[in-house]
Amino acid sequence: MARMSSEVDSSAPEPLVVRARWVVLALLVVLCAWLVPGVSTLHHDDDVLAFLPPEDPDVVAFREVADRFGMLEVALIGLRSEDPLLAPERTEQVRTLAARISELPGVRLVLSYPEFPEAKVENDTLVVRSLVPPGTKDPEEIRRRVLSNPDAVGNFISPDGEAAAIFAYLTPASGPERAALRGEQLGAIRAAVSEHWDQEAFYGGAPFMEMAASTASREDIERLSPIVIGVLVVASALLLGSITAAGLNLVITGLGVALIVGAHGRFGEPFTIVSSTTPVMMVALGGAFGMHMLAGFQRQG
Repeated sequence: MARMSSEVDSSAPEPLVVRARWVVLALLVVLCAWLVPGVSTLHHDDDVLAFLPPEDPDVVAFREVADRFGMLEVALIGLRSEDPLLAPERTEQVRTLAARISELPGVRLVLSYPEFPEAKVENDTLVVRSLVPPGTKDPEEIRRRVLSNPDAVGNFISPDGEAAAIFAYLTPASGPERAALRGEQLGAIRAAVSEHWDQEAFYGGAPFMEMAASTASREDIERLSPIVIGVLVVASALLLGSITAAGLNLVITGLGVALIVGAHGRFGEPFTIVSSTTPVMMVALGGAFGMHMLAGFQRQG
């Protein structure tokens, strides 16, 4: 009796998922045909805040302040020179660079220490002029005018007068083309600095930080993806004892990644700095699940 109970009852009905396997396969093919082409329409959102919950009160308040004052649209260009920065020649060079940046598309305002507006009352009249009037040749006068202005020092010029900053206020960018537009704007700023400044230059501010973070994230993914795929193939081949099974596991995992990425493109959901790590995570997690599934088939065989 014990021996008979251990035998498989061949007359037992097959599970529903097995009986409907061709329907399931057909639905999978249709789903793949619909979602996978969405990979071609996928776009990236380099906004460092894009992955934060939009309805959170703190996030809402931060975005309102940022939109009102444009603090996420300010690109900073730091300048340093081996010779005196407050010399007449260097001051005019900074003025020329700031003027060139202001002419670039997408730049709505540029501030630098030579053109920083200085307001003074002269004979009962409020006069606003540049902190360093064009044509000023006396280096001592330039140094005195710049370093005696409390609004310029610490913002546009260092207290020792050896480093300066240019503030470039960019027009807000949004939509699917935001990343490409920002890349063009920041690339044009870098090109202008390279053309008009022959000393050290540094880049900061939210736009440059976003570009650096997104670029570094994508480069890491491109560098790590082949490694993760290689580890998956080798581990699958060793644990399953079959090159064919390892290849099948890779195909299954790749299909899962294509469905996830394609769904983002199909529904217009951009890849953020955080969600762009999804493919690598899917390969690692999906590969492990595929090995368990294939190992189960091998045991049944």
